[in-house]
Amino acid sequence: MNIRISFIIPVFNVEKYIERCILSIENQDIPRDEYELIVVNDGTPDNSISIIRQLQLQYSNIRLVNKKNGGLSSARNVGIKHASGKYIWFIDSDDYIDSNVLQQILKKAYSEDLDVLGFGNKDIYPDGTTFYAYTHKPEGTVTGKEFLQYYELSVSAWSFIAKRELYIEHGIQFTEGIYHEDYDFIIYLYEHCERIAYMRIYPYNYVVKSEGTITTSKNFSHVRKRLDSWISIISNIKSKYHNVTDSFSYSYYATLWCSVYQFHALSALLLLDLPLKEKKEYVHKFQEIGCFSIDLNCSLNTRRKLIVLLVYKHPFVYHICLVVKKGLNVLSCVLKRGKCL
Repeated sequence: MNIRISFIIPVFNVEKYIERCILSIENQDIPRDEYELIVVNDGTPDNSISIIRQLQLQYSNIRLVNKKNGGLSSARNVGIKHASGKYIWFIDSDDYIDSNVLQQILKKAYSEDLDVLGFGNKDIYPDGTTFYAYTHKPEGTVTGKEFLQYYELSVSAWSFIAKRELYIEHGIQFTEGIYHEDYDFIIYLYEHCERIAYMRIYPYNYVVKSEGTITTSKNFSHVRKRLDSWISIISNIKSKYHNVTDSFSYSYYATLWCSVYQFHALSALLLLDLPLKEKKEYVHKFQEIGCFSIDLNCSLNTRRKLIVLLVYKHPFVYHICLVVKKGLNVLSCVLKRGKCL
């Protein structure tokens, strides 16, 4: 059996969404024996697996893999090991794809022998509003180095398909136990890509949740893990791709993208809710990994580069901003509620 593409779908607490996700993948325009769904049960405690088993009775191309809970990265890594398709497409189980899109995607990937084929996505909001995300992407075929050099890097693993052999031959995996697991993963993958192309279609539907997210959560444990994840990602990239001045090397552009990540890390520490004492501790951790040494040759826009010049390149000034931000938060509490929470 010639499996052209493997879908990897991690499952954890998604009983409200998993059927829609799987049915969207089954409603395609190529024979079902040409693609497979690797559904990875990441120790979900809800009714998701019962729903999946019922769908297996109807669709023979669904393979269920069970494992202990280890998080999204762990589930994706297990999925890679079980996949047999020429290409892999990671799908989040609370999202879905458009009907009848596989034929055109695989036709281009196969005919041009692409290592990676990217495409756009639609953001689907709770009120039904749809937003088509636009990013600067190549018109033709480029290498991984050229992509990092000239174009906006897509950091969502569901925004492209890639050859399975790339993961196997080069041992490319998601870093486990962190948030933002796509950020360093994409850097590692593109290093080994000679043929990357982009289709201006929007087959992936990213469902925006109305409830609180990690980004907005006031749960300190989530904030700490998010900051610790940035430390892990930045440290990993810096250790793998030493900061070099040779603009012909992949490492040079990898470190430039790491500068973008450093900006996001410092912004997260400044804006997210955490006791000031802990924020000061993270400032020292960020200094230790060189987070304040942002290279202004990176792809940050003009406004963000100005923030870097005025604040993010100066730990002392940054520390003052942390104190002022906390003071403003306290004042806001006093004005709104009569006391500081």
